[in-house]
Amino acid sequence: MTRETLDVEIARLVKTYGYGEVLQALANLRETSPNNILSSIAVREKFTELASQWTRSVEGMSSTAEMAKHPAYQEIIGMGEAVIPFLLADLNQNPLYWLSALRQITRENPVLPEQRGKIKQMAEAWLNWGREELHFPNPALLFGTYKQI
Repeated sequence: MTRETLDVEIARLVKTYGYGEVLQALANLRETSPNNILSSIAVREKFTELASQWTRSVEGMSSTAEMAKHPAYQEIIGMGEAVIPFLLADLNQNPLYWLSALRQITRENPVLPEQRGKIKQMAEAWLNWGREELHFPNPALLFGTYKQI
């Protein structure tokens, strides 16, 4: 990663999450072992590959239930808790796609009854959950996030 690319990525993170959150993530990163960093990179790469495959395959589908049955989506769910930071990061861009996966992986549902069916509010409930439960953003996010093709 070049210095320019790193600067652009940090600026994007600051704009999205705020200066304090990014500083905390960087501080946490300093305490993260190289093995954990490599593991995060591997998870991100696998997630990116599967998410891209899934996006191409379900393009044009209108049923989110059918979309969630796709093998690539199911494989993402099978990645477990390690993929949660990447699902949350992508939730900003694609609020509908990952709600079901997050519910299945975490076995939680922070969405209030009055928020059901309101996609942006549902996504925001999950992002708030991530901030509270995972101290999101997580250092793994500093290694990039899935970008829809």
